[in-house]
Formats: sequence, structure tokens, C-alpha cells
Amino acid sequence: MTGQRGFTLLEALASLVITGLILIGLSQTLHILLGPVATRTDRMAEHTETALVLDHIAGLIADARPSGADQGLAVPFRGFADRIDFVAPGPDFARGGGLSRIALTSGAKGAEIRWVPLGDTGRGERSL
Repeated sequence: MTGQRGFTLLEALASLVITGLILIGLSQTLHILLGPVATRTDRMAEHTETALVLDHIAGLIADARPSGADQGLAVPFRGFADRIDFVAPGPDFARGGGLSRIALTSGAKGAEIRWVPLGDTGRGERSL
């Protein structure tokens, strides 16, 4: 054979296998290094969401009002194992200028806010 240049098929296959192994190793290393970052990001998002919910609940409780003239200045709260009921202004988008009976519940599906406007006849309960 006279002066042929290039690689043999065996050399080309060997270089492809080595390159593939290096890329797999780099991929696994990045996965190991970046996995905790994704977990921390998920935890931070969950913490932020929890803080927003707690702030909203604290605002609802702070806005609680007496439900009737016979109550005086006392704000009636009824507490149960899975919920708390009280009277406060309804949600901003559904307020209509009046008070609502609010029920904060927790269950298998998570937290839920239900309200019925005081003096509402026949329209029923709403929820978030």
C-alpha cells in the first residue's frame, strides 16, 4: 500500500466509543451536581406559596367582624378539627361591599376557603 492517509474503521469506532463514554460521564456528573439545585428550588417555591397562603389567612382573620348586633365587640370564631368559621369581608373580587361567613378548611386536597355572603338568599356557598 502506498501512502494512504486516514483512519481505519476500527480506529473511528474506538474514538466514537471513547467520546460516548466521556459524554455519558459528563452528563451523569452534571445530573449529580444540579439535582440538589432543583430540589432547593422546589422547596423555595413551596415555602413561598405557604407564606402567601398564611399571609392571606392572617389578613382574613385580622378583618374578622362581629356577625350581629347582639355579639357586641366580640368576633365569633367557631373552631373544628378541620376548619374555622368566622365573619369577615368576602374576597376582593366577590365582595360586593358586604360581609361573608368565611370557612377555612383543610383536608386531603389541601387548604380551602369557602364563603357565603351574609344575607345571601339562595345563591349558596362559594369557594376558592
